[in-house]
Amino acid sequence: MLLRHFAKSDGFLYYPVSNSLSWIYKMIFRKIHVNNSEGIPVNSPVILAANHPTAFIDPIFFTINFAPPVYNMTRGDVFEKPFMDWLFRQFNMFPVYRKRDGYSQGNRNDSVFEYCKERMRQRNVVNIFVEGEHHLDKRVITLQKGFARIAFGSYTDLKQEDLQIIPVGCAYHDGVRMRDIARINVGQPIFVKDYFPAAETEPAFAINRLCNDVRGALKQLCYHIENKMDDQLADQLLMLHQSDHYESPIGCISHNHPAFNSERLLLESLNKMDEASKGELKTACQNYFEELQKVKLTDSAIVQPEFTSMNRTLLVILGFVPFIVTWLLTYPVRLLVRILSKKLVKKPEFHTSAVLGLTFLLGLFYSMTGIIAGYIMDNFKLIMLFLTSPMSGIYTLIYEDLAKEWLQGFKAKTHPHREKLLAMRPVLSTIISP
Repeated sequence: MLLRHFAKSDGFLYYPVSNSLSWIYKMIFRKIHVNNSEGIPVNSPVILAANHPTAFIDPIFFTINFAPPVYNMTRGDVFEKPFMDWLFRQFNMFPVYRKRDGYSQGNRNDSVFEYCKERMRQRNVVNIFVEGEHHLDKRVITLQKGFARIAFGSYTDLKQEDLQIIPVGCAYHDGVRMRDIARINVGQPIFVKDYFPAAETEPAFAINRLCNDVRGALKQLCYHIENKMDDQLADQLLMLHQSDHYESPIGCISHNHPAFNSERLLLESLNKMDEASKGELKTACQNYFEELQKVKLTDSAIVQPEFTSMNRTLLVILGFVPFIVTWLLTYPVRLLVRILSKKLVKKPEFHTSAVLGLTFLLGLFYSMTGIIAGYIMDNFKLIMLFLTSPMSGIYTLIYEDLAKEWLQGFKAKTHPHREKLLAMRPVLSTIISP
C-alpha cells in the first residue's frame, strides 16, 4: 500500500486505518510472506480472484500489502443500516446480495455489476472472493460464476485490452490460533480479451472455461488437499516441514519467500500418493505425534539445535527485564481480547478477525487513556510509554515465542526419548517429488 495512490481511493478511512492495522497483523501473525505483490498493476482495470479462509483478515491483507487501493466486495447484510453502509464504503467496501443471505431481488445485484464496471472504467482494483464463502479447509472449492459475468460484461462495454483477472491465494497454517503463519500469493494475470471471442458465441462455455482456469491457478497459490480425509495428515506434514525449515519470529514480513513453493510440492506429493503408501505415512505420523504429546515436546524442539544456541540464550536473558515491563503494560488489552473473543466468536473463521477488531479498538482506547493521563499529570515518560504500546505488544509476543522455544529446546536436548523420537520421525524427502 503506497500513500501516493491516495487519490485513487474513494474511502477516506482506507489508508489511515490500514496503516494502523499493519501493527496488529505483526502481533497476530508470527510470519507473513507476501509473494509477487508487485504483480498487481497500479493503473490497470483488475479483478482480484481470491479464496477466503477468514472473515476480514484476507481483505485487510490486500489493503496493507498491495500498492493500489483495493475495492472489496462484501456480503450485503452488513450494509443494511445507513450508518454501516456509509462506514463500510469509507473502507472501499461495497455490497453483494446473495440468496443464501435471504436476498431474492436480482436488481440489487445489477447495481453491483454496474459498480464493478465503473471501477474498471476508472482502472481500479476490485477484489471478489470467488468461492462465494469463507472456509478454513485447505482446498479450493468450486467457484461462483459472478466474477466471470462481471469481467465479460465490463469488457463488452469498455473493450479494455488490459482488463485482467489476477488470482490471489491466502494460505494459513492454522487460520485460528494466534501467531499463525500466513502466505499471500499473487498469481499471473489472466486477460479477459483471450476468452471474449468464445463468450460472444458460447457464453456458458466461456464462463465455465474462465472459472476452471482461475480455479486451476488458485490451486497453485493455496494449500489444496484433494481428499478431505487427508486433512489431518496434511497438517502434520506441514508442521514437520515447518520444523525442518525453521523461521525465526524476528522479522515478521518478508517478500517473495520460497517457503510456500516447497509446501505446495509437499501437498501435491500427498495428493498423488497411492492409498497404501498414504496409509503407512498416516500411521507413522500418528504414532510420532502421539509420542510427542505423551512426553510434552514439540517437533521443532526435537530437530532444531539453534533453540539452545548461545545467541538465543543471550537474547532470552538480556530481554527478560524489558519483557516484564512490556508484558505488564500490554496485559490488560491482551486479557480483555482473549476473554471477549472467546465469548463473542461462534465460528472459527471469525476468530482472528475478532481478535483484530478487538485489539484495534481496545488498544486504541487504552493507549489514548494513558496518553491523556500523562498529559494531565504533565508526565512525558508516561505519554511515551503509551505511545509505544503497539511496539511493546509486538516485542512481548516475539519474546514469548523465543523464550518458549528456548525452554522447549533445553527440555528436548536432555530428554531420554529424543533419539527414539528422531528415529520415529517421518522423512519428508522420501515423499516430495524432485
